[in-house]
Amino acid sequence: MKISFIEPSGKEKHYDLTNTPHRESFAFSRFFSLAGTIVKSDKSSGYKYIRSSHWQENKNRSGWVYMICIEGKIIKIGQTDATLNSRFSSYQAGTRKNRIKGTCSVTNWYLSEVWRQFLDKDAKIEIFVMQAPEMLQEVNVFGVRKQVRNKLAYVYESAALDKFEKQYGKFPILSKNTNL
Repeated sequence: MKISFIEPSGKEKHYDLTNTPHRESFAFSRFFSLAGTIVKSDKSSGYKYIRSSHWQENKNRSGWVYMICIEGKIIKIGQTDATLNSRFSSYQAGTRKNRIKGTCSVTNWYLSEVWRQFLDKDAKIEIFVMQAPEMLQEVNVFGVRKQVRNKLAYVYESAALDKFEKQYGKFPILSKNTNL
């Protein structure tokens, strides 16, 4: 499955999932659970999330690593130290209008545009998640002892990306350290 689109800058972008690894072959896939799907919508973003009960049950929890798959193929491994609702809501700001105005991030625009293009081809898009462990630590903040939550999602994301690269010789097509 392939897509192409024109960036706001005028450059043409191509994505081909032909040689993209399938989720089931990834060594760490067993640690991730299905959290939801992305489906076409008439919202301004062009899509919406159908959240699983797992996502709903954990909607107030922070610190997640996620895999986004199109037709079962891993296109992104990412992380958020916020809630899943917060992270995935920010992706919905990735409209062409917002990108041209400069009011959304490049990442949010690329992911959203890729999703819109694949949804136009009736592709199945799924979100798989793993919650990072929550650890509290007492630290001295200007002479006052405070309990703070260690933010560990990025450590798990980094380990998942390292494993992916070792297993396949590359990063997922929309993950960090790739050429967006």
